[in-house]
Parts: sequence; C-alpha cells; structure tokens
Amino acid sequence: MQRFNLGGEDVMSVQSSKKDFIPSQPMAVEHFLRSGVELAQPITKRQLAILASWAGEGSDERTQLEKMHDDTEYQQLLDRRYSVIDILEEVPRLPLPFGVYIDLLLPLSPRLYSISSSPIEPFNKSKGCPVASLTFDVFEDPAKSGHATFRGVASSYLANRTPGDCIPCLVRPTKVPFRLPPDTKTPIIMLAAGTGIAPMRAFIQERAAIKRSGEGKLGPAILFFGCRHPDKDYMYRSELAAWEKEGIVEVIPCFSKPDDGQKGHHVPDALWEHRERVWDLFMDGANVYTCGSAARLGSSSAATWRRIWSEKTGKSELEAHEWLDRVKNERYISDVW
Repeated sequence: MQRFNLGGEDVMSVQSSKKDFIPSQPMAVEHFLRSGVELAQPITKRQLAILASWAGEGSDERTQLEKMHDDTEYQQLLDRRYSVIDILEEVPRLPLPFGVYIDLLLPLSPRLYSISSSPIEPFNKSKGCPVASLTFDVFEDPAKSGHATFRGVASSYLANRTPGDCIPCLVRPTKVPFRLPPDTKTPIIMLAAGTGIAPMRAFIQERAAIKRSGEGKLGPAILFFGCRHPDKDYMYRSELAAWEKEGIVEVIPCFSKPDDGQKGHHVPDALWEHRERVWDLFMDGANVYTCGSAARLGSSSAATWRRIWSEKTGKSELEAHEWLDRVKNERYISDVW
C-alpha cells in the first residue's frame, strides 16, 4: 500500500473489470489485498512485459525491466520468488497505476488442510454439530527476494483468530484414498513430520473411538513422527502417549534437533532401523500412509521403502521403483505438499 500511497482508510471499486474477484462495490483496499488476491506469486514474463510497457522509451526503468526478461535473469527472479511487488521495489520510479497492478494479480486460491479429528469421536460435537480440528504451523520467514518478511496467508490469518470468530471455509473430500481401511483389523503404518501429523491424529482418534465402542477389533498401528525437539514442537504428545497406553498405536518419535548432544534422527532413519517389523506388517497386508513435505519426507521415505523392498526381495533399484508405482494409491498412500 505504501508503494501506491494508500492508507488503511482508503476504499476501492472497479466498475469495468470482468474479473469477479475484483470488487465492483466499495471495499477497503487493505481488506482486498489481504483476502482477495495472491500477492506473492512469482512474476511471469507476461507481467514483466506489461511493467516494461509503463516505462518511458529508452529510460533506465525500461532497460532494467527488459533485462529481467532474459532467460538467465528471469530464472534468478524465479529462484528468489520475486513477485510483481518485489519488482516494483526494485524499480521504484516506475509510474504504474494501482489499477494496472491489481489487474496483474490472481485471485486468492484456497489453502488446503487435512482435518486432524475424527467425526465419530463423541467429544467432537458442539451443540449437536460436528467439530473439525485443524493443525497448522504459522509460516514466517525472511522473503527470498530480500524484501521484508514472507508470511503464510492462511496460517497467519488462522493464528490471529479468537474463540467465536467465523472463518470462510469449506470441506472437500480427498481425491486420494487417504482414509483408514474398511477392515479395522488391517495393520497401518503412518509416517508423518511436522503438521503432517494432522490426518494421522484423525486416524488414531478414530481407532480409539472404535475400540471404546467395542464395534471392531483393531489391527496393529505404528506412527513414525518427526519433529525438531521433544519439548518444543512435539505436537499432541500427551494425546499420543495416552493412546499408546491404551494400545491404540505405537509411537516412534524422531527428533531432528534434540539439543542434548544426541545426533538428529529422522523418520526414514527410524523406518530403516525398524525395517524387519514394518516389512512383516506390510506382508500381513498393512497400508502405508505418508504426510509431510514432498521434497523431504515424501521423497526420503519412498526411497527407504524401495531400499527395504530391494533388500527383502533381492530385486534391482529399477524394479523397486516399479513396485512402488504399482502399490501407490492402493497400499502406499501419500498426502504431501
């Protein structure tokens, strides 16, 4: 807002836009920017060209923007996640109107979260209505572009809610078969890191409700849960301990930064150490569920499973890849981002 000399009391409306996310009725500019559009999307070459068109012919601004269009320069912008506003920070004298700026932006897309509670748990009711819980980590870090601080849109918004607040949201069924097997006796192996614990907590809570109701016999369940420190970010620690005591699940915590002189331990490390047990469970029909970062937990856990399969079968690495592809979305189900 500072870039366009706008204040907290300023309102906006656009009568001629065909984009339905741009308000045709007066709306506070700050509210629109916070809740209506993507501000941090990496800039496209098309957007760079539009910015350059607002620079004077032969001006330093035009030269600077056209240089950014070069493939090498542009890739550097992508690597540092430069957005339109980041470019405007680099070219402060570009006379870009606010109306052109908002026309370059995309509508804010939904942020997806896994529900971390079970609908059959009796305590997940309020005045007869179901209650769903979310598990999130507030993302706040120096922006890769070097301009100010990057804050997660949804996590920052949720962190600032207070009890009784209403939030815009909707429930969508998962597009992958990331749900407990119909037969409660089927063993399950869960791999989670950080907020990837969310769907696993829902699974374990549901197993606990099933056991307490006496409606089914439970098969074995193991949770490998990775976090940094046992006293800082071990989410749901007391709940997990209680469920473990009830025989609902066995929890194998993995601390990457234990801060007690011990070496960091990650989920794939523990998975490999317990490969005899998990292989036996898999051979007994276990489903494997993975939730966490695709680049970290998703990739490394898949590699460890391929390694286990190769060791147990004597097959090649290529065959291990083919095996994992065959069992994906059937017995090896991932919810990664």
